[in-house]
Amino acid sequence: KKPARVEMSSMPPPAKKARTQLRKNDSGDAALMLEASSRVVDPQLLLNGKLLQVLAKENLAGFQKLFPDAPLALGPRQDRTNLMTLTWASVCSGSEGIFHVMEAMNEAYAELDLQVKLEHVFSCENVPDKRVWIEAVINAGALFAKEQTDASGGVGEDDSPESKHCIFEDITTLGDGRAFCTRHGDKCQVTGVDILFGGTSCKDLSRQNSTAKAASKANPASGLVLEQNTSRGGSAQTFHGLMAYCQTHRPRFVVFENVDAIDDAAQGQQTNLDILMTAMGQLGYQGQRLMTDAAEFGLPCRRRRVYVFFVYTKNPRLRQYDRSLGTVMLKFRSFVASCVRSPPCASSILLADDDDGLQEALEERIEKHERSKKGKRNQSSNWVAQHMKAAEGLGIRWGLSTPPELCGNEWYGTLTDREADALKISQHQSPLAGFRNLSQTIGRINSHSLQAAEPGAQPKHLAPTMLPGQLLWTHLAESPRLVLGREALMFHAFPILPLLAKLKKKGIIAENSAGKQKRWPSEQLLQELAGNSMAFPVVLAIAQAGFAAVWLQPANTESDSGSVAAAMAAMNLLMG
Repeated sequence: KKPARVEMSSMPPPAKKARTQLRKNDSGDAALMLEASSRVVDPQLLLNGKLLQVLAKENLAGFQKLFPDAPLALGPRQDRTNLMTLTWASVCSGSEGIFHVMEAMNEAYAELDLQVKLEHVFSCENVPDKRVWIEAVINAGALFAKEQTDASGGVGEDDSPESKHCIFEDITTLGDGRAFCTRHGDKCQVTGVDILFGGTSCKDLSRQNSTAKAASKANPASGLVLEQNTSRGGSAQTFHGLMAYCQTHRPRFVVFENVDAIDDAAQGQQTNLDILMTAMGQLGYQGQRLMTDAAEFGLPCRRRRVYVFFVYTKNPRLRQYDRSLGTVMLKFRSFVASCVRSPPCASSILLADDDDGLQEALEERIEKHERSKKGKRNQSSNWVAQHMKAAEGLGIRWGLSTPPELCGNEWYGTLTDREADALKISQHQSPLAGFRNLSQTIGRINSHSLQAAEPGAQPKHLAPTMLPGQLLWTHLAESPRLVLGREALMFHAFPILPLLAKLKKKGIIAENSAGKQKRWPSEQLLQELAGNSMAFPVVLAIAQAGFAAVWLQPANTESDSGSVAAAMAAMNLLMG
C-alpha cells in the first residue's frame, strides 16, 4: 500500500515562466503518511457531530509525533504569559461550518493549555436565507465545548448575541469603513481580524456551470474571470471585494478556498489562481497552495478543492529572524499531510428509515408533490427524445415499467416523470452506482461510487461531490430514497444533528401543536448549504497546520490584536 498523498505546490513562478499546475507531491515522512492514511474515520462521529472535536486533538498529537519539540500553536508556549486571543471572520460564509471548526480548535488548545483562543468577529453572505442560517448558528453557540472555548467569543446562555457578531450582506463593501449588517439592521464598522476564511463565488469558475463555459467560448477575448471587473455569476465582484478587504485591513492569515477549476489553463499559461496569487503577493502575502480531496481527510465523499494558506509577511509580530517563511511552509505541508485519513463507507452515515427527520422530509416532499400535481401545468417533454436515445444506446426499450423494488416506494412516488424515467434508465446503465443525481441530464446522472478495496477488505462507496440543488438518489440506505440535505452536510462533517437539536431546545426551531418541527430549515436550504460548503476536516487541518508552523511574537497586552489591526488598517490606507 502506498502512502496517502496530498496535492500541493508552492508560490507560483514569475509571470514570464510557464505555469506549473498543482500536482500530487509526497510530503512528510512516508511511514507517518502510511500510518495516517490507515486510520479510518468512525462514522458514528459524523452522525453525532463530534468528528471535528476528535480530529482537532488527534491532529495535534500527530504534529507532536512528527516534530516532537515543535510548538503546537503560534510559537513556544513558555513565551506566552497571557492568553493569546486571535479574531476570525468568514466571507462567502454559506453554512458557517467554520464556526464549529474554531470551536474544535479552541477545545483542543484549551485541553493542552496552549493559551490560544479564537473569537468570531463577523460573517459575510449575500444570500438572505443563508444569513438567517448563519445567525442561527451564532445564536446556538458552542455545541460541545465549555463556554471558555466557545468559538463565538462568548455567545452563551447568559450573553445577548444581538450585541455582537456582525453579519454583513455584501463582500464588495468590506473594503469600506462601514457596511450594512443585517444582524443589527444598520451600518456597522468593518474591523480587521487576525484570520480570514473564505473565497469568492465559484459560479463563473466551476466546470459545472454551462453558462459560464458558453460565455467563455463565445467571447474568449474577455480573458480570465478574475481579471474582469464583473462576471455573470459574481466571481469577479466577490474577488475584488476580498482583495479590497485584505488591502484595507491586512489580516495576519487568510485561508482561501475555491473549486479546482480555478487552476484550469486559459489564455496561454496563466490561470485564475495565478491572478489570485499575484494580487495577494502585491499586498504583502506569501501563500502555500494545496489541491485537496475531502475523501483524503476521512470524509465519505468527493470534494476536490484548491486551498491557499496566506501569511502576511509584513506583520510586525511574525517571527522571521530565526525561521524563514520557506521553512514555515515546508513544515506547514508536512503538518497538513499528517492529517490525512481514510473514509468510512458512505452508506454508514445514512439515516435509518425510522429517523424522525427522514419521515418529516418525506412528508414535506409528498405535500410538495401533491401541490404540484394540482396547480402545475403539464411538464415539459423536451427530455423525452434524449431519454429515448439513451435507452436505444443501451439496447433497452424506452418506457420501462417500474422495477419491483420501487413499487410502493413513497420517495419514488414524489419524483417527476422525467426524474423517475432517468432513474430507471440509469439503473440499467450503471447498476452498481451507489448514488444518482436525478437533477442532472441523463448522461451525467450516475456516480461510480464503489471503490476498490484492499485484499480481504470489504469494498466501500464514496458519495459524489455535493452540489447545490442536487436530487441525489441512493440505494445504499435501508430503503432506496433521496439523500437529505442534513445528510449532505454530514458528508462534510458539519455537526448538523446536534445543531438542529440545540436550535430546537433554544426555541429557534419552534414546534407546532403536533410536536413536529416547522419547515425551517427546509431540506432544500440544507441541501444548498451543503452544495456550497467546505470540507471541514480539510479546513481544520489547514488552520491547525498553519498555526503550528507560524510563530508570532507574544502580544504586549491582551488587546493587542484589535489595536494592531486598527493601526495597520490606518497605515495601509495612507500608503495606498
